[in-house]
Amino acid sequence: MVGAYDINSLGLDLSDFKIVWVDNVPFFVPKDMDVLEEKYLFASQLTLMFSQKSVDNVLKNYLSGFEESRSSITSSQEEILIEGILNISKQTYNALHKKLSDINFGEGTVSTIACNALFFRLAPTFRAIHYCINFYYYFEGFSLIRLVLEQLAYAYTASQVASGKFKTFVSPTKSVGILKNLLPNAGRLYNVLSKKAHIDKSEIHNYIKIENEQHFVLLHDINYALEASAYLLLVLDLMNCTFEYCFKNYGIHFENTFLDRNKAVFLKEDRDFRNLANSKIAQIELLLKMPANKLMRA
Repeated sequence: MVGAYDINSLGLDLSDFKIVWVDNVPFFVPKDMDVLEEKYLFASQLTLMFSQKSVDNVLKNYLSGFEESRSSITSSQEEILIEGILNISKQTYNALHKKLSDINFGEGTVSTIACNALFFRLAPTFRAIHYCINFYYYFEGFSLIRLVLEQLAYAYTASQVASGKFKTFVSPTKSVGILKNLLPNAGRLYNVLSKKAHIDKSEIHNYIKIENEQHFVLLHDINYALEASAYLLLVLDLMNCTFEYCFKNYGIHFENTFLDRNKAVFLKEDRDFRNLANSKIAQIELLLKMPANKLMRA
C-alpha cells in the first residue's frame, strides 16, 4: 500500500502567502504578516538598496508614516470570500487525508491500492488549485478542478475492479459518465468545467477585454477566480461522497452517504458540506450580481 505521510511534508501551500512589493522587487510573505513586520521588511531591503548603514535611519526618514498608509488598505468582499472558500478547501482535504491515513488496508486489493494512491495524490493538485484561485489565474484553476473531477471518477470505477464489477480499469474520461450512477450532477459539472477550461468562441468573452477600440487579453481576474471557487466547492462535495463510496468496506464514518441493507451506497440529500457549499455559491452569485441559481448547486 502507499505509505501515509504528513500533509505538511509537501512543502508550502502558496495560497497561504501574499506578495509584498519593495521597489519593484516581489517578496512572498505569509498572509498573516502584520504591519510592523512588513515595515521592517521594507526597512531592511531599502537599507540595502540605498546602501545605508542603519535600518533605524531608514525607518525614521523613509517609513515614518508606514503604519498609517497600510492601515487604510482593506480587503474587498471578493477577496474575503475567496479566502474563506480556500480555507474550507484546505480544511476539507486535510480532514480527508487524516481519515485516509487512519485506514488499515492490510495487504490491500488492486482497487484499494489504486484509490489510496489517487486520493493521496490529490494533495498537490489542490495546492495548485489554491494557488491559481488565490492569484486569480481562473483559466488554469478551472482546468485543474476538472482534473480533480476526472480523478474522482477514475477512483469510483477503480474501486469496483477487485469486486469484478469492471474487468479492468476504466479511463478517467469514460469514468465520468459512470460516476453519474452515484452523483447525478457529475456529468453536467464535467461539461461545464470542460467548457471553462478551453478557450473557444463561446467563452472568448471571458478572456479578451475590449476598451477604446483596443483588445486586451485577460491573464487573471478576481471575479472569474471567484466563479472558479464555486466549482471548487462543487468538486469538494463530490470528493467527500466518492471517498466514502471507495472505502465503504473499511469502517469509515459516513457523513455524506449511507449504506442500505444490501450495502449499496446512496447520497444523503441533507449533508452539511453540501449545505455549506450551496450557501457560499449563493453569496458568490449575489456578489457578482448574477441571477439566482445561475451557477450550479451541489
